[in-house]
Amino acid sequence: MSILIVADREGERQVALARGLSLAQAMGWDAEVVGFCYESLAGLDNVAHQREAKRTLMDRRREEVEAQVARHQSDKVRVKVVIGWEKLVHEWVDARCDRMSHQAVIKTAHRSESFLYTPTDWHLLRECRAPVLIAAEEIWRPTHSIVAAVDLASRSRVKRALNHAIVATARDYAKALDNPLHLVHVVHVPAALKELHLVDEEAHTLKVTDAIRANAARLCKAHGISSAQVLVEHGDVDETIATTAQRLQAQLVVMGTVGRQGVNAKLVGNTAEKVLTRIPTDILALKPGTGTRT
Repeated sequence: MSILIVADREGERQVALARGLSLAQAMGWDAEVVGFCYESLAGLDNVAHQREAKRTLMDRRREEVEAQVARHQSDKVRVKVVIGWEKLVHEWVDARCDRMSHQAVIKTAHRSESFLYTPTDWHLLRECRAPVLIAAEEIWRPTHSIVAAVDLASRSRVKRALNHAIVATARDYAKALDNPLHLVHVVHVPAALKELHLVDEEAHTLKVTDAIRANAARLCKAHGISSAQVLVEHGDVDETIATTAQRLQAQLVVMGTVGRQGVNAKLVGNTAEKVLTRIPTDILALKPGTGTRT
């Protein structure tokens, strides 16, 4: 089993590389490190000169990445370095993950976004087949928590299966890294319904809480987790997950992502993306059908 680490550019702090190699050592995984380079060679009319320039640039990038790996690598982690000649990083990563089975893709967080430009982070969260870990610059500490954000109220078979994948993955990370684990569910009553008095918030909360407790008990039993590790919060989902993660000093938040694409993704987004903009914490996003494979 292995992870795919997207190396940061030369001159930048190697957040993803350090995090990825540390995780690989703790989890007993191999690591594939990809360094990207790309330059427009349209100014070179001679095809042979274009090939030579491309080869030189890729060789130079390989030397940079191998030197970075040497500074962070442990003897316990087997590392393969590959160089991608690709302008659109997410397309190379997506294609690689379609061909190979990676436990996760590790990439340093770049959180800015406009309507017209979607960073690689968002593309990977929405499109990549493998789980995607967006790494923050915070140093990992064993006293900090790992938080699994779950939807205990859903009746959807797909979402329930995703809950199991999220909890299993978070549990494996917590065990390997010796971090405390918490499960978080957020009860949300839309403000419009409360304002129009279309729902009795207290009665609704009591009804939902009973169902949540039953689902939580089954989920905990399936994964050998104490019910004391389950927290039920109230509020807007993304904001409450973020504030709860901060209160718990979360090092990593594991959650599901629906992978919306196109204009719908830009206008609506999803909870994982919204949480990513709120907290300087690592986020591991799983899509339905993904998760830690042991």
